[in-house]
Amino acid sequence: MRTIRIDDEVFAHIQKAAIPLVDDPNSALRRLLGLPTLVAADRAPKRQRTPRGQLTQHPELRCLIYEVLTEKGGSATRHEVLEWMGAKLEGKLTDADLQRTQTGEFKWENRASWERQNMVIEGLLKNDSPHGVWELSEKGLTEAQAA
Repeated sequence: MRTIRIDDEVFAHIQKAAIPLVDDPNSALRRLLGLPTLVAADRAPKRQRTPRGQLTQHPELRCLIYEVLTEKGGSATRHEVLEWMGAKLEGKLTDADLQRTQTGEFKWENRASWERQNMVIEGLLKNDSPHGVWELSEKGLTEAQAA
């Protein structure tokens, strides 16, 4: 599948041709272009979300991020953080945690990266660290010491 950008006038035309609650943009364009309609089996399968509770939760990942960064003097590379976390989580990760994402990383690693982003937004990790480096901010250092 590819992503294309279209202007508002083209989009409005596609909307007029679409059948409400039936068409997505691709099927509307196929009809406008005179291409055969795809049956559900021809379409890419939808990704299934992992049911709640089957993945290691964000608060546990946050605690481990604090722990490793404190142990490493306040900063470490993403690789070092995830390697350390993986060792700490060994035997505790669920089958769902160990599934691979589309990019090939483990789901728990992806979730740890999202938790890192949440911590940056909250001001607990620096947002201006060098690429690939996770670094506690002053606020994060204070919270890590309290945890």
